[in-house]
Amino acid sequence: MIKPILVIVGPTASGKSDLAFKLASEFNGEIINADSRQVYRGMEIGTNGPDLQYFSEIPHHLFSFLNPNEDFNVGLYKPMAIEKIYQIQQNNKLPIIVGGTGQYIWSLLEGWNIPNVSPNLEYRRLLENKANKGLDYQLYDELM
Repeated sequence: MIKPILVIVGPTASGKSDLAFKLASEFNGEIINADSRQVYRGMEIGTNGPDLQYFSEIPHHLFSFLNPNEDFNVGLYKPMAIEKIYQIQQNNKLPIIVGGTGQYIWSLLEGWNIPNVSPNLEYRRLLENKANKGLDYQLYDELM
């Protein structure tokens, strides 16, 4: 039997956290963050994260666990979120995934296979230099 999960998506400050809290309270759920900025400590103001009161009443996962200088991406997010989903389901609770980072959401819903590849910093610098020269430069043509 497939166990249900609930996904709440939308732009910043659209009420996702409040809705998630209400549904988690009503349906015995736990909340899993799917916002690429709310994984970082100290980003509460800019990300309009959940009220601190919510954290004491309903378990929240993958919120504020990294320092802002730490790298994080969808390849790291997906296995962590899947582990949390299974843990919550093992406790006969409803996983509620909440956020506005589409890549995080789609990686879970579509079962993306994300290769574990280190970033190519030299290539990134090359592209950044091209981008800094303006949109009329050849980077736009390459992307097209």
